[in-house]
Amino acid sequence: MIISGDDFDGIAFLKITLSHCFVMKDLVLLYLLGVEVASSSKGYLLSQSKYIADIFERAQLIDNKIVDIPLETSVPCSPSDDIPFIGYTLYRTTVGSLVYLFVTITSW
Repeated sequence: MIISGDDFDGIAFLKITLSHCFVMKDLVLLYLLGVEVASSSKGYLLSQSKYIADIFERAQLIDNKIVDIPLETSVPCSPSDDIPFIGYTLYRTTVGSLVYLFVTITSW
């Protein structure tokens, strides 16, 4: 459970109340749902750089060379091909991760 707010007395009271019913530890939030959290005297810094790096690594896009045309033009590629796309699971995972990234960035 993450407890956040500017009412420090209220947070302390809530933690004491919950500790009567549950075994609890007071931990520092570092990483949650792809968002890194760093605290400073000015507040919190939220970053998704590790999440983005993980997407690139999982999609095997690390150390790739950039080309103008990513597909060979001599190879036909259409939905009617009898050969299924081999990396559809990787593609779906990558697209889903990018959608999540976009939604979480735009909601800040």
